[in-house]
Amino acid sequence: MFNAVRSKGWRWLAVWWLPALLLAALMIRYGVNLPTYDQWDTPGVLFVKLAERQPLTFADFISQHNESRKVFPRIIFLGLAYLTGWDIRAELAVIFALVCGAATAIFALGRSTILDRRFQAIAFALASCLLFSPSQWENWVYSIQIVVFLPIFCITTSLWLAQSSLKFWQKIAVNIVLATISTYSSASGMFCWFLSFPALFLKDWIVGLGQRDYNGRRSVQSDDSSGRTAVRPYGIVGDLGRSIQSLGTMARQSWIGLGVWLAAMAANLLLYFWDYYKPPSHPSFAGPLQQPIAGIKYWFALMGAILGFDDLGLSQLLGGLGLLGFLGLVILAWRSDRVRSFEWVIFGCYAIGTDAIVTLGRFGFGPDAALTSRYQTFSLYLWIAIIHLSAILLPPFTQHRLPKPWRKGLVIFGLTLFLVLHYASFAIGSRNLANFSRDRHQGKACLTFIGSFQDERCFTEWIYPELNANVLKTIGDVDRLGFIQPPLALPMPIKSDLKIMAKSQPIAGNFQTLTIQKNDDVWEYVAGGELTLGGGCQPTRSVLLAYEKDGSTIPFTAAKVGKNYRGMGQILGDFVCPNNRWSKSFELEKLVSDPQKRLEIERSPKITAWAFDTDRGTVYPLNGSYSFPQKS
Repeated sequence: MFNAVRSKGWRWLAVWWLPALLLAALMIRYGVNLPTYDQWDTPGVLFVKLAERQPLTFADFISQHNESRKVFPRIIFLGLAYLTGWDIRAELAVIFALVCGAATAIFALGRSTILDRRFQAIAFALASCLLFSPSQWENWVYSIQIVVFLPIFCITTSLWLAQSSLKFWQKIAVNIVLATISTYSSASGMFCWFLSFPALFLKDWIVGLGQRDYNGRRSVQSDDSSGRTAVRPYGIVGDLGRSIQSLGTMARQSWIGLGVWLAAMAANLLLYFWDYYKPPSHPSFAGPLQQPIAGIKYWFALMGAILGFDDLGLSQLLGGLGLLGFLGLVILAWRSDRVRSFEWVIFGCYAIGTDAIVTLGRFGFGPDAALTSRYQTFSLYLWIAIIHLSAILLPPFTQHRLPKPWRKGLVIFGLTLFLVLHYASFAIGSRNLANFSRDRHQGKACLTFIGSFQDERCFTEWIYPELNANVLKTIGDVDRLGFIQPPLALPMPIKSDLKIMAKSQPIAGNFQTLTIQKNDDVWEYVAGGELTLGGGCQPTRSVLLAYEKDGSTIPFTAAKVGKNYRGMGQILGDFVCPNNRWSKSFELEKLVSDPQKRLEIERSPKITAWAFDTDRGTVYPLNGSYSFPQKS
């Protein structure tokens, strides 16, 4: 297997990019053009101003949203909205491209730091599995997560370029640009400054600590009388100065470069924290400090969740073991190979530090919040660092300590354990993607017909956390700009009723049941049927239930199409022929708050069902109708 890397490189190329291709297939299949939650605030607020014909200002772009100032993501959102009519699947494509960019930087860094091409190939294959893992499924459906991936792209690229052959001033200029983009994309993007600083200015000095200075003397000397090591402070400080002076072609150029970089960082951070406030809806940072044991468990769970397949205890165990393993590798790197390990240690520190910040900010949401899939994007860089440090350090460390069969056995055991954990997480993430897509198609139907019915549960679960006048105004303004596709159906009877909307369309399936049952003194209605369009393999993703009023057919709720998937076999079957069953359970009193409208539904001469294509906005009739069941 190892010898195939050079002679059959194309096969390794296929292995490296297979996770990316699988993720691309999942994103194309399960991506839904539905703005959700924070997107109605960012970039929704910009769209409101455009709809009101107000000019956009710099303050609109740099304004705080949650903890972040999303300047560059807002620019991307606005540009893509005009190009695509705010089809968020274009934003998901940008996310995928950013991950590919980060993967390319990691590959290039691995090529320059891992001498053994066999281990370099394996390390990148494992890193690719993590980078493109469906376990981070929320990041692959919420396009606002550009704010997360843009800083990660900047950080990975910055660390790669810092050890490249670029000239000193080129590195400074590119790094300032990348760090600025990172800072004004997400709050965690500020890490780019603190991570790139040692990579740009301190690497030679840190690598030389304890070895020898520029005059051939040791910076860390041994005390013969006690056997302990003693550090000469003045020697270390002098070495630092000489190390920085050697970065440019002249000492003066090096110090000017350092000054420019520090001034850029100070200006960025000063502007960022100017008029900054803590979001009132977020929990206090004091939680993990007041409960340190619980806080550490939360931190461990964050670090292990990417391989913990949604199990809190296993994620905490993996996170703790991962942290110990990383610290052990850092010690080994300090003693044996600081040069090639340096950037990977920074990657690991980035993941550990970011997870610590997340712990401070999200601990108050409860321990299960540590398993939230969108946070795994940060922690996976700890495991990428561990993988590459292992590929750099362990082969020479074990070469004379373990016989060859033992070394091969350890490699096989480690790969097998990783692949088992990754496959379990992959399957769970794929399942969550499929099920969430089904739910979001229902949300898309609720959004399209929001002028006819306002299903509060559907709205608050899949569109925005609160159904209020402000968000309804935002939705209306965005629709007027042509940024909601398909456009909103106007309130009945201004818009033609469903019978006219479905005119000349083929029968798409059957409305098979509408019953009532009493559970714990609550009357619940259950509707269901199947879709037959395209032989049952072309489901329209949502079904509308409607009642008759004054000769018009008016929708009053939306149903989901498909079922909850549990395994990879069902998901693979969904690619070939999606499940065509649909169902809806509801309590009429909760679904419809207006007593008059509720009475109209109950007295309607018939209840009908209509298939709705959430991508094209097409309505199809279903066979069958029922009178509304009466309570007995």
